Amino acid sequence: MTVKSSKKKFNANNINITNDYNLHPYVARGSSNNGIKGYISENTDFLNDENTLAFGQDTATCFYQDRPYFTGDKIKILSPINFTLNSHIGLYIISSMKKTLKHLSWGQNSFNEDFIKNIKIKLPIKNNNIDFNYIEQLIKTLEKIIIKDVVEYKDKIIQTHKNICKQ
Repeated sequence: MTVKSSKKKFNANNINITNDYNLHPYVARGSSNNGIKGYISENTDFLNDENTLAFGQDTATCFYQDRPYFTGDKIKILSPINFTLNSHIGLYIISSMKKTLKHLSWGQNSFNEDFIKNIKIKLPIKNNNIDFNYIEQLIKTLEKIIIKDVVEYKDKIIQTHKNICKQ
């Protein structure tokens, strides 16, 4: 993947951040909501490409972005080389990065661009190529399992509620 700086860094203190999903996402270094702090309206010439990863240099947070987006300070944009990044491949790569970086501390020093470029992650290989099909199928299967578990949990809560109401 290529590692580059955002087209323009927007300071959160100098822009109007809203909850209007119709605007463009503003991605910061937070660890929740896919890194999206809110939505802003700025010059679209400075939008970063969709289907990329936004990497927070201070926090080592990384999120797949499926829409063009703006960023704050210390966000690097990771773009695919010779493959198409989608949410399933992105989630797998992010999980692999988290596993690789888990033993490192963050906050005192920012992960610089050279460090990010040299992160080594393990990906499944088939015929000497990254097995993107395996990656996608694995993530899709995990999503189905999680959805099934959530539905079963919800059904248990509903049944418990019904039992309590009968009493």
